[in-house]
Amino acid sequence: MAAIINVAGATPVSVGTGSAGALEPLGYTRDGCSLTFESFVYEVHSDDYGGESGPPIDIQYMGETVRIRLELTKYDEAVADKIRCRLRGGTAGTVGATGSLMLSSNGVTSLAYRICLISPTRPLNFPICVFKEPIEINKGTKFSTLVLDGTAYRNSSGLLWDTTTA
Repeated sequence: MAAIINVAGATPVSVGTGSAGALEPLGYTRDGCSLTFESFVYEVHSDDYGGESGPPIDIQYMGETVRIRLELTKYDEAVADKIRCRLRGGTAGTVGATGSLMLSSNGVTSLAYRICLISPTRPLNFPICVFKEPIEINKGTKFSTLVLDGTAYRNSSGLLWDTTTA
């Protein structure tokens, strides 16, 4: 395959906020969304390479996450409220139960969100996403921008992302 200029096109953002993870449209970003695919590794050190002060003798792969940054200038306020409560199924403005497990409850996904970026060329679906970073919004005469930073995690089957849009 030849190297080409890649243009995803207008990419609506949808969020799975209900108990079954069914998608509802959230909105559109200012200049697209930003995705950072981050791996986690552990360096293995040994005395024959100088111990902790020397280079590793090997590197263990420990998994990955994806950081998702959305700056939305056109969005559904009611759907945004479902994310603002941080725990899927919660109520905006009401703090959730302290100690809630966000990724799983008895091995079943419970309080995390599904995020789907439905671009015409290559959609991306993240089944498990947590919004633990600060949520920003400006209020005033100028249009409001909602900034959401989430982190996608693998699900119980090991899936971090796929191209499912249904």
